[in-house]
Order: sequence, then C-alpha cells, then structure tokens
Amino acid sequence: WEFTAGDEIHSSAAVVDGTVFFGSQDYNLYSLDAGTGEKNWEFETGSRVYSSPAVVDGIVYFGSNDGNFYALDSGNGNKIWNFKTPYPVRSSPTVTDGTVYFGSDDYFVYALDYKTGEEIWKFDTGSPAGNSPVIENGVLYYGSGGGYSYALNAENGHRRLKYRTRNAVYASPVVY
Repeated sequence: WEFTAGDEIHSSAAVVDGTVFFGSQDYNLYSLDAGTGEKNWEFETGSRVYSSPAVVDGIVYFGSNDGNFYALDSGNGNKIWNFKTPYPVRSSPTVTDGTVYFGSDDYFVYALDYKTGEEIWKFDTGSPAGNSPVIENGVLYYGSGGGYSYALNAENGHRRLKYRTRNAVYASPVVY
C-alpha cells in the first residue's frame, strides 16, 4: 500500500497492534491501518511534527513545533492532554515506569506523569534539547546542542554526570 501525507515526513513510524503512527510537516500526526494503509484518523497540531511517536498503554505521545507535547488516545486520536513549552518539541519521547521524558528547544528535558501530563521535574541543559532521551537502570542519558552529554537521575532529574563533548550533540544516546 501507499499513503501520501500533505507534506514531507521526517518522523519515524511507531507500529503497535496493527496500527502505524507517524508525524508530518503538514502539522498532523497520522494513524493508519498497517495492513491496508487506510487512514484511521489524523490529529492536527499547530505546526510541523518532527517527533517520532511512542505508544504505551493505548496512548500516543509526541511533540510538535507548536511547542506542545501531546498525549492522544491511540484508538480515536482524541487529545487526552497536552503540555505547553515556549519553543518547539522535536525530541522523540521515552516512556517508562509511568513517566514520559522528552526534550524541548526551550533548553529543558522534561519528565511528566504519563497519564496526566503533570510535570514531575525539568532539567536545564543550557541549550536546545532536541534529541531523544534514553533510560537505563534509573539513569536518563541525554545530549545537548551546547556540546554536553548528561546522565540524570530519572526519578528526580538530578544531574549525575555532565561530560563536555567537542561539538553539539544532535544524535540520541545508545546504551548497551
């Protein structure tokens, strides 16, 4: 099958239970039937969607360049909640242990309650935080546009390590 969105697609797709979810520069997040390519629903944001969605417990999480981080019902695309930041959210989320983590161009990495969207903590990286966090053994790993890599306590956001790199860090970390 083939599907044509209204503009370019920079978001990676999430495929869960026979459904494909992805964002587009046409301001939408899409849900398609993985078998047929038929559109289930689309959700319009206020700007481009570069963030790749994460789907956990029937909720789709993603950010938009409109400065919002969204949680949608994966079955019908209805908004459950949104969290507003002052700048674009291009980071793709990580969801674990009831918390969703993401970065924003407002320089912060956020931890939110994944059911309510209530802020648990935020950490100032000092530069745009556009890549995606990785969690391993209670530690959040993150790189910043300011040329630092961080290890944070995932529960409270306290810094465990700050490492200076030679240049900005645009890639998401890998833990093995």
